[in-house]
Amino acid sequence: MKMINKLIQFDLDEKLFREYYYLDKTSKNIQDFKLKYQDDAYNLNIVLNPEILQTHSLEEDYFEKNQDIIILKHPRYIPFFIHDHDYFEIIYILKGNAIQTIEDKVVELQAGHLFLLAPQIKHGIKVFNDETVLLNILIRKSTFLDTFSDYMKEYDITFDFFLSHYYAKDKISYLHFHSKQDIQIQNIILQMYEENNMQDSYSNTILCHLFSLLLAYIQRKTQENTEITTNIEKNENLKIIQYINDHYKTISLEKISQHFHYSIPYCSKWIKEKTGYSYYELLTHIKLQKGKQLLLNTTLSISQISKQLSYKNPESFIRTFKKYEAITPQAYRKNEQ
Repeated sequence: MKMINKLIQFDLDEKLFREYYYLDKTSKNIQDFKLKYQDDAYNLNIVLNPEILQTHSLEEDYFEKNQDIIILKHPRYIPFFIHDHDYFEIIYILKGNAIQTIEDKVVELQAGHLFLLAPQIKHGIKVFNDETVLLNILIRKSTFLDTFSDYMKEYDITFDFFLSHYYAKDKISYLHFHSKQDIQIQNIILQMYEENNMQDSYSNTILCHLFSLLLAYIQRKTQENTEITTNIEKNENLKIIQYINDHYKTISLEKISQHFHYSIPYCSKWIKEKTGYSYYELLTHIKLQKGKQLLLNTTLSISQISKQLSYKNPESFIRTFKKYEAITPQAYRKNEQ
């Protein structure tokens, strides 16, 4: 309750945004407003020139190296603007309500709602009242699969949402969950917010574990009342891709055929239609994605990584990595760390 009360309090930027929102915008009043907030040039510029707000954000605009999750309080009364970004986002309404515009659709969000947004989806949100507390959870796309996929094998709805943005041509734009102000979900998100503010050497690990727990609770509590907007079939559409992702070390078209009881030609054609990749191209992309995470997050040698990814020898891994990434694994590790 203490954290909720703290979040309800207006931050300095929110006070500025609120005052301008209700301001009788005569020339004199605007001049007085400028004088009052002249020491906060950044936020003053936002309300006077909202077109400066960033309409596309890259991961590097927000995330530090070795940081997978960020959770922020969304400022009330900030001017509405349409934008997109390279990372996943979860919007959580702790208290009050907000209006979400996504592509051509307007969605009303109430207390307890969670809204999972995909990368590259144009959206904007309106929070023009005193009562609402909205938290934004930002999740790196580039590290999601390697960091969280092991926790999500049983959570088909959410896993399909995330997985579709790596390997499927038809992507799920968003998931809208009605958690009915579930206290466990609320507590996990508040823990995440507190941990984010600490930012010590343990914070990213703790945030990742809390986020994995959040995904599990979302699936458990909202399975029957989840609103999903998508142009692809739920769950069934991504099972083959998920199976390849989970068994990339030993996978073959023959094993896929046996597991799903489809012919090998059908499996091969299905993969090409749904992903735009041949089976071998898709498997290569999955292996390289996992290889990049091993390069960044472990001290394993190139030889050990190539063995873990089931390459015949290190030279084969290095050659494939350079072909697709235009850089050697050693150089990639050095540049990114």
